[in-house]
Amino acid sequence: MIDELLPLEAVSERDIDLLLHEELTVSADFSIWLLENIGISGQKPSVIKVWHSISDPDLGQSDLIMLAIIQDQRVAVLIENKIDAVPQPNQSSRYKERGQKGINNKDWDKFTTVILAPKNYLQNNSEAALYDAQISYESIVKWFSRNDNPRENYKADMLRQAIEQNRRGYNPIINQKITTFFRDYWQLASRYFPELNTEDPGPRTATSGWISFRPNNLPKQYKIWHKIEYNQVDLELPFAAEKVEFLRDKYSAQLPKDVQIVKRGRKAGLRINVPSMDRLSDFSEQEEMAFQAMKAAIRLSSLFYVLNES
Repeated sequence: MIDELLPLEAVSERDIDLLLHEELTVSADFSIWLLENIGISGQKPSVIKVWHSISDPDLGQSDLIMLAIIQDQRVAVLIENKIDAVPQPNQSSRYKERGQKGINNKDWDKFTTVILAPKNYLQNNSEAALYDAQISYESIVKWFSRNDNPRENYKADMLRQAIEQNRRGYNPIINQKITTFFRDYWQLASRYFPELNTEDPGPRTATSGWISFRPNNLPKQYKIWHKIEYNQVDLELPFAAEKVEFLRDKYSAQLPKDVQIVKRGRKAGLRINVPSMDRLSDFSEQEEMAFQAMKAAIRLSSLFYVLNES
Protein backbone atom coordinates (compact mmCIF):
# COMPACT_ATOMS: atom_id res chain seq x y z
CA MET A 1 0.00 0.00 0.00
CA ILE A 2 1.25 3.46 -0.87
CA ASP A 3 0.60 4.82 2.61
CA GLU A 4 3.16 2.32 3.95
CA LEU A 5 5.97 3.72 1.76
CA LEU A 6 8.56 6.12 3.14
CA PRO A 7 8.17 9.75 1.98
CA LEU A 8 11.67 9.58 0.43
CA GLU A 9 13.14 6.55 -1.36
CA ALA A 10 16.40 7.20 0.47
CA VAL A 11 18.01 10.05 2.37
CA SER A 12 21.47 10.99 1.13
CA GLU A 13 24.14 12.88 3.02
CA ARG A 14 23.65 15.71 0.53
CA ASP A 15 19.97 15.89 1.57
CA ILE A 16 21.04 16.39 5.19
CA ASP A 17 23.77 18.83 4.11
CA LEU A 18 21.21 21.06 2.42
CA LEU A 19 18.76 20.75 5.32
CA LEU A 20 21.47 21.95 7.70
CA HIS A 21 22.69 24.62 5.28
CA GLU A 22 19.23 26.14 5.16
CA GLU A 23 18.74 26.01 8.90
CA LEU A 24 22.14 27.52 9.73
CA THR A 25 21.54 30.26 7.16
CA VAL A 26 18.02 31.33 8.15
CA SER A 27 17.62 30.31 11.79
CA ALA A 28 19.63 32.24 14.37
CA ASP A 29 18.12 30.01 17.08
CA PHE A 30 19.47 26.86 15.41
CA SER A 31 22.92 28.41 14.89
CA ILE A 32 23.08 29.40 18.57
CA TRP A 33 21.92 25.92 19.62
CA LEU A 34 24.59 24.25 17.48
CA LEU A 35 27.35 26.54 18.77
CA GLU A 36 26.32 25.95 22.37
CA ASN A 37 26.37 22.19 21.77
CA ILE A 38 29.96 22.34 20.57
CA GLY A 39 31.08 24.43 23.51
CA ILE A 40 30.90 27.93 22.00
CA SER A 41 28.67 30.27 23.96
CA GLY A 42 28.63 33.78 25.30
CA GLN A 43 27.94 36.81 23.16
CA LYS A 44 25.16 36.22 20.63
CA PRO A 45 26.85 35.11 17.40
CA SER A 46 26.26 36.73 14.06
CA VAL A 47 26.40 34.24 11.20
CA ILE A 48 28.19 35.77 8.21
CA LYS A 49 27.73 32.98 5.70
CA VAL A 50 27.34 29.22 5.31
CA TRP A 51 28.98 27.28 2.48
CA HIS A 52 28.23 23.77 1.23
CA SER A 53 30.76 21.31 -0.24
CA ILE A 54 33.90 23.43 -0.20
CA SER A 55 36.83 21.55 -1.74
CA ASP A 56 40.57 22.03 -1.46
CA PRO A 57 42.58 20.24 -4.18
CA ASP A 58 45.15 19.00 -1.65
CA LEU A 59 43.16 18.61 1.57
CA GLY A 60 39.76 17.37 0.39
CA GLN A 61 36.23 18.57 1.02
CA SER A 62 34.33 20.14 3.92
CA ASP A 63 30.63 19.27 3.84
CA LEU A 64 29.63 22.58 5.47
CA ILE A 65 31.47 25.64 6.73
CA MET A 66 29.72 28.20 8.91
CA LEU A 67 31.50 31.49 9.52
CA ALA A 68 30.28 33.55 12.46
CA ILE A 69 31.36 36.60 14.44
CA ILE A 70 31.72 35.59 18.08
CA GLN A 71 33.13 38.06 20.59
CA ASP A 72 34.70 40.11 17.79
CA GLN A 73 36.43 37.10 16.23
CA ARG A 74 35.64 35.34 12.96
CA VAL A 75 35.08 31.73 13.92
CA ALA A 76 34.74 28.97 11.32
CA VAL A 77 32.84 25.79 12.12
CA LEU A 78 33.94 23.04 9.70
CA ILE A 79 31.26 20.34 9.63
CA GLU A 80 31.52 16.74 8.44
CA ASN A 81 28.14 15.07 7.95
CA LYS A 82 27.83 11.28 7.99
CA ILE A 83 24.88 8.90 7.76
CA ASP A 84 26.66 5.58 7.35
CA ALA A 85 29.53 5.99 4.87
CA VAL A 86 32.94 4.84 6.04
CA PRO A 87 35.37 7.70 6.78
CA GLN A 88 38.04 8.57 4.25
CA PRO A 89 41.70 8.14 5.30
CA ASN A 90 42.81 10.86 7.77
CA GLN A 91 39.48 12.63 7.27
CA SER A 92 39.34 14.33 10.68
CA SER A 93 42.96 15.50 10.48
CA ARG A 94 42.37 16.95 7.02
CA TYR A 95 39.46 18.98 8.43
CA LYS A 96 41.89 20.46 10.94
CA GLU A 97 44.47 21.12 8.25
CA ARG A 98 41.83 22.98 6.20
CA GLY A 99 40.92 24.96 9.31
CA GLN A 100 44.53 25.95 9.90
CA LYS A 101 44.92 26.84 6.23
CA GLY A 102 41.95 29.22 6.62
CA ILE A 103 43.74 30.94 9.50
CA ASN A 104 46.95 31.18 7.47
CA ASN A 105 44.98 32.69 4.56
CA LYS A 106 43.23 35.11 6.96
CA ASP A 107 39.81 33.70 6.04
CA TRP A 108 38.99 33.40 9.76
CA ASP A 109 40.62 33.89 13.17
CA LYS A 110 39.70 30.61 14.84
CA PHE A 111 38.11 27.32 13.83
CA THR A 112 36.64 24.15 15.24
CA THR A 113 35.77 20.83 13.60
CA VAL A 114 32.47 19.02 14.11
CA ILE A 115 31.00 15.74 12.98
CA LEU A 116 27.22 15.31 12.73
CA ALA A 117 25.95 11.73 12.52
CA PRO A 118 23.48 9.25 14.04
CA LYS A 119 24.35 8.33 17.62
CA ASN A 120 25.13 4.78 16.56
CA TYR A 121 27.77 6.08 14.13
CA LEU A 122 29.35 8.38 16.71
CA GLN A 123 29.56 5.59 19.27
CA ASN A 124 30.98 2.94 16.96
CA ASN A 125 33.38 4.83 14.71
CA SER A 126 36.77 5.68 16.22
CA GLU A 127 37.39 8.43 13.64
CA ALA A 128 34.40 10.39 15.00
CA ALA A 129 36.16 10.92 18.33
CA LEU A 130 38.99 12.79 16.59
CA TYR A 131 36.83 15.81 15.72
CA ASP A 132 36.70 18.69 18.20
CA ALA A 133 32.99 18.08 18.78
CA GLN A 134 30.23 15.60 17.93
CA ILE A 135 26.50 16.21 17.50
CA SER A 136 24.04 13.38 17.03
CA TYR A 137 21.17 13.39 14.57
CA GLU A 138 18.97 12.38 17.50
CA SER A 139 19.73 15.65 19.30
CA ILE A 140 18.87 17.62 16.13
CA VAL A 141 15.60 15.69 15.85
CA LYS A 142 14.83 16.73 19.42
CA TRP A 143 15.53 20.36 18.54
CA PHE A 144 13.19 20.24 15.53
CA SER A 145 10.52 18.50 17.59
CA ARG A 146 10.35 21.18 20.28
CA ASN A 147 7.51 22.89 18.42
CA ASP A 148 4.68 21.17 16.62
CA ASN A 149 4.76 22.74 13.15
CA PRO A 150 4.75 21.07 9.73
CA ARG A 151 8.06 22.50 8.53
CA GLU A 152 10.12 21.34 11.50
CA ASN A 153 8.24 18.03 11.71
CA TYR A 154 9.22 17.36 8.08
CA LYS A 155 12.89 17.97 8.83
CA ALA A 156 12.75 15.81 11.95
CA ASP A 157 11.20 12.99 9.91
CA MET A 158 13.98 13.23 7.31
CA LEU A 159 16.59 12.89 10.03
CA ARG A 160 14.72 9.96 11.58
CA GLN A 161 14.78 8.19 8.21
CA ALA A 162 18.55 8.80 7.99
CA ILE A 163 18.97 7.35 11.49
CA GLU A 164 17.04 4.25 10.41
CA GLN A 165 19.26 3.91 7.32
CA ASN A 166 22.29 3.93 9.60
CA ARG A 167 20.73 1.23 11.76
CA ARG A 168 20.17 -0.97 8.70
CA GLY A 169 23.77 -0.49 7.51
CA TYR A 170 25.64 1.23 4.70
CA ASN A 171 23.99 0.91 1.30
CA PRO A 172 25.64 3.32 -1.15
CA ILE A 173 23.48 4.69 -3.96
CA ILE A 174 25.19 3.73 -7.22
CA ASN A 175 25.08 6.27 -10.03
CA GLN A 176 24.91 4.40 -13.33
CA LYS A 177 26.14 7.30 -15.48
CA ILE A 178 29.21 7.86 -13.28
CA THR A 179 29.84 4.10 -13.10
CA THR A 180 29.74 3.84 -16.91
CA PHE A 181 32.14 6.78 -17.27
CA PHE A 182 34.70 5.19 -14.96
CA ARG A 183 34.24 1.74 -16.49
CA ASP A 184 34.91 3.16 -19.98
CA TYR A 185 37.95 5.02 -18.67
CA TRP A 186 39.33 1.85 -17.05
CA GLN A 187 38.78 -0.21 -20.21
CA LEU A 188 40.55 2.38 -22.39
CA ALA A 189 43.50 2.63 -19.99
CA SER A 190 43.78 -1.14 -19.72
CA ARG A 191 43.83 -1.49 -23.51
CA TYR A 192 46.34 1.23 -24.41
CA PHE A 193 48.39 1.66 -21.22
CA PRO A 194 48.40 -1.71 -19.43
CA GLU A 195 51.63 -0.72 -17.67
CA LEU A 196 49.61 1.80 -15.63
CA ASN A 197 47.85 -1.13 -13.93
CA THR A 198 44.67 0.96 -13.61
CA GLU A 199 42.54 -0.18 -10.70
CA ASP A 200 39.08 -1.54 -11.57
CA PRO A 201 36.77 1.27 -10.41
CA GLY A 202 33.76 -0.96 -9.77
CA PRO A 203 30.34 0.63 -9.05
CA ARG A 204 30.53 4.36 -8.35
CA THR A 205 28.39 6.89 -6.49
CA ALA A 206 27.53 10.37 -7.75
CA THR A 207 30.40 11.95 -5.79
CA SER A 208 33.15 9.71 -7.22
CA GLY A 209 35.85 11.82 -8.84
CA TRP A 210 39.19 9.96 -8.81
CA ILE A 211 40.63 6.99 -10.66
CA SER A 212 43.84 5.36 -9.44
CA PHE A 213 46.88 3.81 -11.10
CA ARG A 214 49.53 1.52 -9.66
CA PRO A 215 52.17 1.42 -12.42
CA ASN A 216 54.20 -1.75 -12.49
CA ASN A 217 57.50 0.15 -12.25
CA LEU A 218 56.60 2.00 -9.04
CA PRO A 219 57.46 0.77 -5.53
CA LYS A 220 54.42 -0.13 -3.41
CA GLN A 221 54.49 3.09 -1.40
CA TYR A 222 53.81 5.15 -4.54
CA LYS A 223 50.41 5.64 -6.17
CA ILE A 224 49.02 7.88 -8.91
CA TRP A 225 45.54 9.42 -9.13
CA HIS A 226 43.72 11.25 -11.88
CA LYS A 227 41.70 13.73 -9.82
CA ILE A 228 39.10 14.39 -12.49
CA GLU A 229 37.16 17.12 -10.68
CA TYR A 230 40.39 19.10 -10.16
CA ASN A 231 41.97 18.50 -13.62
CA GLN A 232 45.10 17.05 -12.00
CA VAL A 233 47.21 13.90 -12.12
CA ASP A 234 49.14 13.37 -8.88
CA LEU A 235 51.91 11.02 -7.82
CA GLU A 236 51.94 10.65 -4.03
CA LEU A 237 55.47 10.59 -2.61
CA PRO A 238 56.57 8.91 0.63
CA PHE A 239 57.70 12.25 2.09
CA ALA A 240 55.86 14.40 4.66
CA ALA A 241 54.10 17.53 3.39
CA GLU A 242 56.36 19.62 5.63
CA LYS A 243 59.29 18.75 3.33
CA VAL A 244 57.73 20.29 0.22
CA GLU A 245 59.82 23.47 0.32
CA PHE A 246 63.00 21.43 0.84
CA LEU A 247 62.06 19.17 -2.08
CA ARG A 248 61.30 22.15 -4.32
CA ASP A 249 64.63 23.79 -3.55
CA LYS A 250 66.55 20.57 -4.17
CA TYR A 251 64.74 18.99 -7.13
CA SER A 252 62.61 21.52 -9.08
CA ALA A 253 65.42 22.25 -11.53
CA GLN A 254 65.62 18.54 -12.38
CA LEU A 255 61.92 18.25 -13.27
CA PRO A 256 60.05 19.29 -16.43
CA LYS A 257 58.52 22.77 -16.16
CA ASP A 258 54.94 21.46 -16.12
CA VAL A 259 55.61 19.14 -13.14
CA GLN A 260 54.97 20.72 -9.74
CA ILE A 261 56.03 19.57 -6.28
CA VAL A 262 52.95 20.03 -4.09
CA LYS A 263 51.37 19.19 -0.75
CA ARG A 264 48.80 16.37 -0.87
CA GLY A 265 47.28 16.30 2.59
CA ARG A 266 49.99 14.89 4.84
CA LYS A 267 52.23 13.84 1.96
CA ALA A 268 54.24 15.55 -0.75
CA GLY A 269 53.47 14.82 -4.38
CA LEU A 270 54.26 15.50 -8.02
CA ARG A 271 51.47 17.06 -10.10
CA ILE A 272 50.69 17.67 -13.75
CA ASN A 273 47.64 19.72 -14.71
CA VAL A 274 45.52 18.08 -17.43
CA PRO A 275 42.46 19.01 -19.53
CA SER A 276 39.08 19.00 -17.82
CA MET A 277 36.63 16.12 -18.21
CA ASP A 278 32.92 15.87 -17.40
CA ARG A 279 31.96 12.65 -15.58
CA LEU A 280 28.31 13.18 -16.53
CA SER A 281 29.02 13.41 -20.27
CA ASP A 282 29.69 10.65 -22.79
CA PHE A 283 33.19 9.29 -22.20
CA SER A 284 33.68 8.42 -25.89
CA GLU A 285 33.68 12.15 -26.71
CA GLN A 286 36.43 12.77 -24.14
CA GLU A 287 38.89 10.01 -24.96
CA GLU A 288 41.59 12.45 -26.10
CA MET A 289 41.50 14.23 -22.73
CA ALA A 290 41.67 10.85 -20.98
CA PHE A 291 44.70 9.90 -23.10
CA GLN A 292 46.46 13.10 -22.02
CA ALA A 293 45.82 12.23 -18.36
CA MET A 294 47.13 8.69 -18.87
CA LYS A 295 50.25 10.01 -20.61
CA ALA A 296 50.75 12.36 -17.64
CA ALA A 297 50.53 9.35 -15.32
CA ILE A 298 53.14 7.52 -17.41
CA ARG A 299 55.46 10.53 -17.19
CA LEU A 300 55.04 10.80 -13.42
CA SER A 301 55.76 7.11 -12.99
CA SER A 302 59.10 7.64 -14.69
CA LEU A 303 60.04 10.67 -12.54
CA PHE A 304 59.72 9.19 -9.04
CA TYR A 305 63.41 8.30 -8.94
CA VAL A 306 64.40 11.98 -9.29
CA LEU A 307 63.24 12.75 -5.75
CA ASN A 308 65.69 10.74 -3.75
CA GLU A 309 66.66 12.21 -0.40
CA SER A 310 69.74 10.08 -0.04
